[in-house]
This record gives sequence, C-alpha cells and structure tokens, in this order.
Amino acid sequence: MDKRNPGKLFQRRPRRLLTTIVLSAIILMAVYGIHSTRLNTPVLFFGYWGVFLLVFFALIFLILFDILAIRANFAIEEREIFRNTLGSEQMKDMLHKLDKELKRIEDEKKDEKK
Repeated sequence: MDKRNPGKLFQRRPRRLLTTIVLSAIILMAVYGIHSTRLNTPVLFFGYWGVFLLVFFALIFLILFDILAIRANFAIEEREIFRNTLGSEQMKDMLHKLDKELKRIEDEKKDEKK
C-alpha cells in the first residue's frame, strides 16, 4: 500500500468494514420496517423510513468514496510503476543514447546520399 500512511478511511479494510456494517444495518432496517406493526402512526412511519433513507444515502456515499479511493490508489501505484520502469534515470539515459545513435545513423545516410 501507500508509504505515506493515509487516514483510517483511506485504508481498504476499515472502509470496507464500515460499508459492510452500514449495508447490514440497511438490510436489517428494511426487514424490520416491512414486518413491524409498531410503525402504525405516520410520525413513526415517516421518521423510521426517513432514517432508513439517510442511512441508505450514507451507504451510497461510502460506495462512491470507495470507488474514488480505488481509483486514486490505482493512479498512485501506476505512477510508482512508471517511475520505477520507464521513468527511471537508467531508462532515460538509454533513451537518450538511442536518440543520439539514431541521429548519427540518419546523418551517415544523408552523407552517403551526397
């Protein structure tokens, strides 16, 4: 993972655990809300399902946050791989030498045509 020690929510395990807990709460709330006879007054009914919607939107937020964190982690890892391979000093030196060699060969071909 990243060497900069990101916050707890940026680490995969706590983020996924929190998402799983919220998803479980939503499932339990939905099952309870459908089968409950205690939600017989409009205030209780709309209050309960209002809280349910808030928790549901929190789950959507966590899912979107997870997607963004995955994309950010992918970009960081991709950049690190590039720096260790094509972006390394050794590779830059090799490309520079290759460029010089290609220019030398082109100049030799031009001189042969004259």
